[in-house]
Amino acid sequence: MSPANNKPARRVLDDVGVVGLGMFCFGLRLSTSLASMGLLVCHLAVLFQPRLWRPLLQDPMVRVVLLFAVYLIGLTWWSVERWPVANEEHLRGAEKLFQLWLFLPLAYWFRGDARRIALGLVLAATGFLAMTLYHFDPGRVEHWLAGDRGGFGMAALSFGLYSVVVLLGLFAFAGRLIGRPEHRWFSIPLWLLGIAFFSQATILSLSRATWLAALLVFPPVLWYSLSRMDADARRLSRFAAAAALVILAALVVYHADTLGDRIAKETAVMGSLIDLDPASVPWDPNNSLSVRVHLHRFGFHFLGQRLMTGWGPGGTEFLLATRLPEGVQPFQDLHNSYLELLLRLGVVGTLFFLAGAYFFFRSLWHARRYMPADLSAFTWGGLFLIAIWSFFDFRMLNPDWRFLWLLFGGIGYSFALRERIPDR
Repeated sequence: MSPANNKPARRVLDDVGVVGLGMFCFGLRLSTSLASMGLLVCHLAVLFQPRLWRPLLQDPMVRVVLLFAVYLIGLTWWSVERWPVANEEHLRGAEKLFQLWLFLPLAYWFRGDARRIALGLVLAATGFLAMTLYHFDPGRVEHWLAGDRGGFGMAALSFGLYSVVVLLGLFAFAGRLIGRPEHRWFSIPLWLLGIAFFSQATILSLSRATWLAALLVFPPVLWYSLSRMDADARRLSRFAAAAALVILAALVVYHADTLGDRIAKETAVMGSLIDLDPASVPWDPNNSLSVRVHLHRFGFHFLGQRLMTGWGPGGTEFLLATRLPEGVQPFQDLHNSYLELLLRLGVVGTLFFLAGAYFFFRSLWHARRYMPADLSAFTWGGLFLIAIWSFFDFRMLNPDWRFLWLLFGGIGYSFALRERIPDR
C-alpha cells in the first residue's frame, strides 16, 4: 500500500516533514549543512505523497517555475557548448538559481499555521543568535562599540540584512513578545536589549543598502502593526517603540562620525548620478558607489550584446574573469541582483522568473485574510527588505541570502496553499 493511502505511513511522513522543517529553520544561519539536510527531508516527505502532486501542479506559479526550469536547462546546455571554459560556473549557477523556488515544500509543512510558523521563526532566530555569540570575541567588544565593521562569521553585508530582519521581527511581534502583564518585568528589558544589540549590528554593518531598506520598510510596518492592535496592546507597543527609537537615536548620535564618514565618501559620486551623468564617475576601487556604477555600466554593455538570451547561468563570473579592463581588481558579481538576472538569463529567462514572482505575490496578496496582522506585517516587510537590499548587492547564489528568501517564501506561500492541498 502506498503512503498516499496508508494513514500510519502518512503520519510518519508528516512527522518527518515537520522535523525537516525544524532542521531547516534552526540551521538557517547556524549550519548550512543542517539547513540543506532539512530542506532535502522536507522535499522527500512531499515527494513520497503523490496525493499532493496534482494540486501543486495545478498551481499557476508551479507551472511557470517548471517552464523556467526547462528554459534554464536549455540555456545551460547552450552556454556550456558555447563557452566550455566556464561550464562549471554555468552548471553551478543553474542549480542555485533553480533552488530559489524550492520553498514550496517548506510552505506545505508550515501549513499556514501561525503557531508552527512562530516556532520556526524562534528556531531560526535562536540559530542566528547562537552563531553570532559563537563568533563574538569579548576581546573585540571595545572595537565593535567604537565602530569597527564586523559580521560575526558572516559577510558584513549579509549580517546587516539578517540583523535588520531580526529588528523587523522585534517590532512587528512586539505585542506578542511583551504583551503579557505577568512577564513584562523581564520581557520588556530583554526586548529593549535585543533592539539595542541588533540596531548596533545594523549600523555597524555599514551597509547603506540595509539602512535605506530599513528607512523605507519600517514606518509602514510599524503603522500597520499598531493600527491592528487593541487599545491596551497599542498603548504598550507605542511606549516600547518610543523607547526603542530613543535607543536607536542614541546609537546614531554615538556613531555619528562613523556614519558621516561612510556617507561623505559617496558625495561626489552622488552628484554625478543626480546629474544623470554616470559616465563622468571616476573609477575608485575604494569607493563602493563608484565600483557599483562602473560594474553596472559593464553589465549593461554586455547585456546589450545578448539581450534576449543572456550569457548563461554562470555568465557573470565568465565575463568578470575575462572581460574586465587590464589592471582592474577581480570582482565576483555586479552588486545588483536584478541586473545579474538579466545578464545571466536574458530578457526571456528573466520574464519567466518575474512571472513566477508575480504569481507568488498575487497568491500572497489573496491569502492575506488568513494571516495574523503581525505575521502579515513581518512577512511583507521582510520580502520588501530583501527586494530593496537586492538592488545594491547580489547574494542570490549564496546560502545566507537564499535560505532567508526560502524562509519568507515558505511562510508566505503556506497561506496560499491552505485551500489547495487536500486533507491538510
